[in-house]
Amino acid sequence: ELELQERYTREAEEELQLSKITAGISQILDRVAGPGSSSKVKDPIEQLEV
Repeated sequence: ELELQERYTREAEEELQLSKITAGISQILDRVAGPGSSSKVKDPIEQLEV
């Protein structure tokens, strides 16, 4: 039972780290390539409007 708890805790920590890494990458993309460049879903829509 203790092993199960440790496994769940480890998985939760890994997911948290992964989301932090993803957020960090998108922040870096925004800083390097300009705001909003990390959200590539919006880019085609903006190009269509122009």
